[in-house]
Formats: sequence, structure tokens, C-alpha cells
Amino acid sequence: MRLGLLADVHEAVEWLDDAVRELRSRGVESFVVLGDVLDDGLRAGETVARLADLPGAGVWGNHDFGLCRDVHPMARSAFPATVLDYFARLRPFVEFEGRRFQHIDPHLDPERFDHLWQFPTLEERLAGFVACPHERVFMGHLHAWAIYTPQGRHAWDGGMPFRYERDKLPHDRARGARWLVCGARHRRRPARARAPGVTRQSEATRPTRRCSGQRIVATRVGSPHARASSGWIASTGSRPVSWR
Repeated sequence: MRLGLLADVHEAVEWLDDAVRELRSRGVESFVVLGDVLDDGLRAGETVARLADLPGAGVWGNHDFGLCRDVHPMARSAFPATVLDYFARLRPFVEFEGRRFQHIDPHLDPERFDHLWQFPTLEERLAGFVACPHERVFMGHLHAWAIYTPQGRHAWDGGMPFRYERDKLPHDRARGARWLVCGARHRRRPARARAPGVTRQSEATRPTRRCSGQRIVATRVGSPHARASSGWIASTGSRPVSWR
């Protein structure tokens, strides 16, 4: 089946609508939200209304953590029950058929606030990946596109279509391990007041790329070849996915 992966939404509801519509048109049956649903909290209700009914699961990001664990009374009073219920269901990570889905690098602990705000060096990232037992790891957080193998970063930045195949992409041949890191490019926008529980002002994500099965397809906003989308697709086998 196909999983639609949604990373770093940051309350960009219009782009989220485009992404979900595009992913469903490409046969997505279930979704994984890869964290950072929140931005400044002012459109949290609109965003959650779109995500809550999607089949699948979600993990929290650094911007979400304040509404997922040990929620402060001030934050509880600032958000409706529907928003609080949604964030209470988010998980630190999801594992499925040898794949791991979490917001940050797999060697970091998503239940630690200080780890959620870390941006490892290339050396730290590769060392963590080598120790990871999973065949593939999908993450957000970086607001960038990259493919890593245990040997290093692959020469691809999302600017051109790329097909990865087991006999062509360098990988750990003993495990066939590969690491795909995807996110969305971003642009700055004026700072706004933040709702309680939101840890820091973020940058709004710009939907510019999408990934489909074994092939990663890059399309810029306004491309005549495809609609803008902030989502991407991962092929996970034939079994249905239901985490709720």
C-alpha cells in the first residue's frame, strides 16, 4: 500500500489541503504526520480539523511537544478540546514493516525536549544511522530534501527527479539500509503572537516537492507538470495500515 507522509505542516492549511488532495489522487490509503503541525498556534484548530480524520498515525515535533506531554494549564486554557485531543494522540515515533517514522534523527530521543531541537552534524547523523537497525527511516525537521546512506549524503537535493534502486544506490549491502530524509523548503514570514504551549516561532513551509513510491519527483510551485504539494509517498508493501 501507499502511505502519504506529511512533514512540517506548521499550520499552512492551504498547502496542506493541496498535499492531501494530491496524495489521494496518487492512491494514498493512509497517512503519517511527521511532526511540527504547530506554528504559532493561531491556526491550530483549522489544521487539526484537516488532520484528525485522516487514516493513519502521527508523531510529534519540537513545535508540538508542549501540547503532547505535561501540558501546562495555560496552554490547556488556550486551545479547544479537539486540538488538545489530537496532540494527545501523537506518538514519539512509529515503526512499521522495518521502517521508522519520527520527526528527528533516529539516534535522538523524541521524548527529550533538548533532543527535539538538535540539528546533528553530518558525522553525527551518519554515526547514528549506522547504529539504526531499520531498513528505512523517514523524518522531517530539516525543511530540506536529502538522501543519506551509511556511507554519506547522496548527491541529490530535490532539484531533479531521482529514482533510487537497490543495485544503483550505495548502501549497506548486508542490510540493504537506506535513509530518506524529506521535508519542505521554507520562506520567512512576519512573526505573529504565539499561543501558549507553542515553543518558538517557526518558518512557514513552502510545498515544493513530492515523493512517489520508489521514485522521488521534484516539482516547484507553479510547475505546469504538477500541482503544488507538501506531501510525499512511501511504498510500504501490501498490508493495510491502521494505528488508531
